[in-house]
Amino acid sequence: MVDGDDWRWQPFVAVTNVSKGNRTMKEKRSFVPVAVAIVLLLLPVAYVGSYLALVEHGSALPYRSEAERTFFWPLEQIDRKLRPDAWGQCLPEPYYF
Repeated sequence: MVDGDDWRWQPFVAVTNVSKGNRTMKEKRSFVPVAVAIVLLLLPVAYVGSYLALVEHGSALPYRSEAERTFFWPLEQIDRKLRPDAWGQCLPEPYYF
């Protein structure tokens, strides 16, 4: 019991006191939308970070498997245009799906 109310612990919920006029009310706010937004914003960072960790610039076979080549194809095209010197002369035939 908190302040005489029937209060149960709820994860990702904050209870705050809000004053409206001459009354004070308890307001519940959920942190779930914030957690979802953080996860969605971290996904592109993880995608680019894993690309940079796995690719071997300048080699004839920059990936370990065909699945990696397919998954990272969009980033590879951007990388080849932004940093052509990192790729050197090894420009394989265009890869299309």
